[in-house]
Amino acid sequence: MQTSLIKYIGLSVWLMAFLSCSVQRQIGKQAKASILSKAEFAPANVGITIFDADTQTGLYSHNAEKLFVPASNTKLFSCYAGLKYLGDSLPAAYYTIEGDQLLVQATGDPTFLHPDFVKQPLFDLMKQNRFKTVGIYTSFDAQPLGRGWAWDDYLEDYMAERDPFPMYGNLATFTLKGDTLATVPPNLPVIGNPEKQKPWTVNRVLGGHFYTINSKAGNADAVKTVTMSMERGAFADKFLEDTLHKTVERIDQPIPLSQARVLY
Repeated sequence: MQTSLIKYIGLSVWLMAFLSCSVQRQIGKQAKASILSKAEFAPANVGITIFDADTQTGLYSHNAEKLFVPASNTKLFSCYAGLKYLGDSLPAAYYTIEGDQLLVQATGDPTFLHPDFVKQPLFDLMKQNRFKTVGIYTSFDAQPLGRGWAWDDYLEDYMAERDPFPMYGNLATFTLKGDTLATVPPNLPVIGNPEKQKPWTVNRVLGGHFYTINSKAGNADAVKTVTMSMERGAFADKFLEDTLHKTVERIDQPIPLSQARVLY
């Protein structure tokens, strides 16, 4: 009986090892076929690690011991943390009402006036006629671009600045309709005008709010998207005053959260 048990255990261990090696070989073949043997990846630094969290075993690795710049891998952890801790709704703002004044404390809500989000509870609240003045407090002072970012790309839409009061995803969109150039946000200062079906691109200096049309570069696409200079929350009151047609001012004291309402 004991001999049979030992044989059974030995066979099970061998079978598990065989299956593990088989899985590793299959993954290795897939990795080679889809990535490692591709000519476009030849000059690149490629690292692959596949780990089975249930069995606590490594299934496959390629250059796993080498150091790589994290790049977009950090987004995986950011996404996980957001799903775990933020829930299904973000607080758009904390606010209090003092007479005809609405006091708003920013929360860094990235959906404010973003074209992908039709529901805009904070903007709808600000528009109400009972408020003559809107006061904005930005509760943190973010650096617009992070350490180590490729600042030469500051115009590209993937380089949207960090800001305590995001608006429109911190991006400006330019759309050529016939001979008319429309902007979102509206009324952006633009120098020049593109021509239909001819190449054009949009430029601005780092930290600047004036946009210039360059008709000697780019392509003939009717829509261009570039980043906006947000000025660490200062852009919010400048833009909202023109949009809301009411006084919008910065306030320098936080709103006591024990007295504030939360808007989702």
